[in-house]
Amino acid sequence: MYSEKKGLLLHSDYVAGAPEKFGWPSYIISRPNLHNILLSLIPPERIHLNKRVLSYVETGNGITIRTSDNMTHEGNILVGADDKEPLKSSTICLVGQTRPLEPRGYEFGDGKECISESILLDEKPVFIVAFTTAEKTICWKVHEFLDQETGKMHDNFRSSEWGPEAVDVMCKEIRDYTAVKGLKMGDLIDATLKEVICKVMPEEKLFETWTYGRTVLIGDGNVLIS
Repeated sequence: MYSEKKGLLLHSDYVAGAPEKFGWPSYIISRPNLHNILLSLIPPERIHLNKRVLSYVETGNGITIRTSDNMTHEGNILVGADDKEPLKSSTICLVGQTRPLEPRGYEFGDGKECISESILLDEKPVFIVAFTTAEKTICWKVHEFLDQETGKMHDNFRSSEWGPEAVDVMCKEIRDYTAVKGLKMGDLIDATLKEVICKVMPEEKLFETWTYGRTVLIGDGNVLIS
């Protein structure tokens, strides 16, 4: 972790310590690739989209969910992989992943292991994280911490700022922010396809457990702490 003016603040070898801390090495996989893997393992007739789950109940041999279209679906386990409607957040986050990059101009890691760097801006309440992948891409995210005034401005974000226009506005606002290894955020944004840039509001809550009966939580549905 770096500060714009103070330099290196903290160094941690996350990769080397992951098996001991978490019981398994740390791997990074893009969401499109994960989707493709899951879709390849599930019969098409068992995939249902645009469903809103209203309730669920455990039975003796499984779990049953009821959706807003008055349908019921049965299974062995229920996996929650996304947030429900969130509470107010004190953070706005812009995330993206660049296209595969040539080394020139993007000397950030050796390509053998994931290298992650983060920087705290000195003049703005902004925290930037970037890390490399085996696909020669850079994943990046920009956290903007909201105070009481700016928080009110974003209270209606969920209903009014999901579209590409909101993404474009934030991209323009952060272009000149310092990123990593001498790069500006504009360099990373220009190397990222617009359709893979998302603006989100992380929900600030922590669950005591990620399992309960036949229900488990993964990903954003599990833990998000800004």
